[in-house]
Amino acid sequence: MKPDVYKQLFEVMKNRRGPYTGIDIPEFYPLVQALFTPEEAQVNNAMPRTPATANDIAKELGKPENDIISTLETMADRGLCSTFLKDGDN
Repeated sequence: MKPDVYKQLFEVMKNRRGPYTGIDIPEFYPLVQALFTPEEAQVNNAMPRTPATANDIAKELGKPENDIISTLETMADRGLCSTFLKDGDN
């Protein structure tokens, strides 16, 4: 059974129209489950298409900004997202 967060991840990736074509194939779910923890998938799902601050994502999820920063940095270390500082903001 696929946890809902990964079903949502599929929809988010499909709608972003990025490198993933959005075809619902069986291999998608084992792959993203190996790449993303459920928490990381939730953060990914809350990220807009355009750059956003960790604070914006934290507000969207109702979580502390420091928790989101830590998750984003972990994801960036594995190439799942990019992080940068802009005017001192995360």
